[in-house]
Amino acid sequence: GDMLCLYTDGVTDRIDIEERRFGIKRLEHILHAADRSSALSVIQDVFRHLESFAGDVPPPDDQTMMVLIRR
Repeated sequence: GDMLCLYTDGVTDRIDIEERRFGIKRLEHILHAADRSSALSVIQDVFRHLESFAGDVPPPDDQTMMVLIRR
């Protein structure tokens, strides 16, 4: 059940309408709670949270993520 998650800083640097950063702690919380049935489901979960967090604020940078799960 090990998981490796690689991501660009555009993920954690995403900001909301109040200019708060998404941050590493928020990402860690989401990753720990994520459904690990597939790498794709983890990525989709993170990006759903990102979009919900940021609302209408466009990403300031690229957002790239790769997840590997060992069964």
